[in-house]
Amino acid sequence: MSELFRQRQCGATQRCDVVDLKFGSYNAVLYYQTAFRLASAILQAAKLAGRHEGVELRKWLDFVKTEHFNPVKPTHFEYRRSGVTSNVHAWEVAWEGSLVVIKLDDTTIKLHFGDAFELYTMLRLAGKDAKGWAGDTSRYWNTRATLTDAEADDKILYAH
Repeated sequence: MSELFRQRQCGATQRCDVVDLKFGSYNAVLYYQTAFRLASAILQAAKLAGRHEGVELRKWLDFVKTEHFNPVKPTHFEYRRSGVTSNVHAWEVAWEGSLVVIKLDDTTIKLHFGDAFELYTMLRLAGKDAKGWAGDTSRYWNTRATLTDAEADDKILYAH
């Protein structure tokens, strides 16, 4: 485990309807919708970085299985907003070898893919708690795919 992931140096916590993401002295505030999108991108990049290291597919399930055992706070009975705004306007996630690179505005953070799986789990749980606090009961599915070996004339069916 990297030095960055010592206790309380890195993590994601829920505050009302936003997610606080902490990396050492850097603090980012994300809307829960953005936290879900960021977590999905981190998971995708972590899988690619893990594949670069030769990690088998079934091992990924061992990395993220803790998400299913942590209880989530119950949903509030009505939709509400706290008024807290996000301080992250642009983000990007990529991978370099066995590292996951997270860029939040002008700040760049590099994590080992194992630490990125932990961050994914923390972000998802904090996002679920923030969504429950906001009273949002909607279900939204977003699909992300990385196409390799696709030809220019291939037809792709997308159903929404």
